[in-house]
Amino acid sequence: TPDHRPLVQLCRAEACQARGAEALAAVAQVAAGERVRVAAVYCLGLCSVGPNARIGDRLHARLDEDGLTRLIAAL
Repeated sequence: TPDHRPLVQLCRAEACQARGAEALAAVAQVAAGERVRVAAVYCLGLCSVGPNARIGDRLHARLDEDGLTRLIAAL
């Protein structure tokens, strides 16, 4: 059965890890609950402006906890 929940792809590559992506992953899981899927991806190509996420066709850069939580809540 296909999973039709919205998907947040959170970059977990080295550059984003160095900018706090690991802590953001935990925040994303809590904010998403069962309503939104969160998946790790390895490099969205925006290494100089991480941490990054992709939602649909949109890339979101320079994420912090508040920004990521707001993006997830808006889905």
